[in-house]
Amino acid sequence: MGWISDIGQLLLGWVRHRDAGADQRARRMRLQAMLEDERFQWRSLAQLVAASGTDPDTVRKDLVALGARPQENNPDMWGLIDRVGTGGDPVAR
Repeated sequence: MGWISDIGQLLLGWVRHRDAGADQRARRMRLQAMLEDERFQWRSLAQLVAASGTDPDTVRKDLVALGARPQENNPDMWGLIDRVGTGGDPVAR
């Protein structure tokens, strides 16, 4: 009977892992959409955290994976490198 418990635990772990990947993809898509919004060149970390529903460290990792960077003068403001470049930050809009 112990093998039934082992199989159950294995399946539960697989489902949790699969769901975590889906959550990460959805979160990154939401962050990407916010960063691509033409009305804003920069977004505050607080806005991005609130929209993602996760903690600041996870959001920072997601932002780096998406190709975003913080402002040089204000590390709480983030923008896509494709839109803001790699340095010489303009004033946040």
